[in-house]
Amino acid sequence: VVRSTADPLVSKQLVSVAEAQMESEMLRSFVDITTHSTCTACPPGYASTVTADSPSAWEGIPSANVKRITIDVTYGTQSFQLISRRTNYAP
Repeated sequence: VVRSTADPLVSKQLVSVAEAQMESEMLRSFVDITTHSTCTACPPGYASTVTADSPSAWEGIPSANVKRITIDVTYGTQSFQLISRRTNYAP
């Protein structure tokens, strides 16, 4: 049982990498947020993919001004996904 249990250190690092990647994406300008697999926060052996898409309108903001950002981080067979939204909206 112990052998098949997910390593808690790896789990914490997956979350940390995803949060660092998300922070990096949120600091970009709205138009520069794109899908890519460059991971500046990944330790050796970890991989990250950033997916940016425009869902339908959200909370009254037109879809052209909304991006859903999904960060997928993997290490071996373990993975973690973090999702957030970014808007380009000024009333």
